[in-house]
Amino acid sequence: MAGVIFLGYSLIYGMPFKKGVVAKELETHLEEKYGMDFHLQEAQYNFVDGNYSGLFYPEAQKELVFRAEKWNWNGVYYDEYPEAIWKTQLTQDLTPLVNQHFPEYEELQIIVSGGASHEMQTGKEIFHYKEAQDYIHLVINSSEKWSLEFEKKEAENLYNLIQELQKQNIALDISLYFNDEEGLNDSEKPVTHEIYVTSKDLANIQSIEDVLEYSLAF
Repeated sequence: MAGVIFLGYSLIYGMPFKKGVVAKELETHLEEKYGMDFHLQEAQYNFVDGNYSGLFYPEAQKELVFRAEKWNWNGVYYDEYPEAIWKTQLTQDLTPLVNQHFPEYEELQIIVSGGASHEMQTGKEIFHYKEAQDYIHLVINSSEKWSLEFEKKEAENLYNLIQELQKQNIALDISLYFNDEEGLNDSEKPVTHEIYVTSKDLANIQSIEDVLEYSLAF
């Protein structure tokens, strides 16, 4: 009976001793890959894919916590240390610009898709986030419900922000969400309005009218 209980526990939470073994492997791998000291914050196990992983941080930046894991099916090591650096840099670079052009926004999110560095990184040097533009998404949630007049006002703010990004050669996906518009009656779902400009389209924005071309409702 005890064996059955242990097996069930292991399937969900992983083998306790293996968590520690793999975490040490990951720590050693990170230190060899990036040439600096790292520390384990928490060892983890994903019962869905059977991967052992951990949360780590560099000795010099204890607040920069990121995930690393060993893939169960092929033994490959994977980490998101560059993504953590990019998100910190993006937050420092973009937050003042958004505050300037959207002083009353409700929420700001900077999303860096995991996997960018795994596909692009070739050595110890971590390249700049500007080279990973296809993996970066800036999401701004507007402070008010959608109306045609308010959308035009926010489109002007977004155009001014995009101009600044163009000057700084920053390309990324941008979503500007408005609070849901209520349906005509209780049986209708609210309508979501968004202005969505991809990193590839950013250079084409030359006017407020151009911004409004990317307005969506769904």
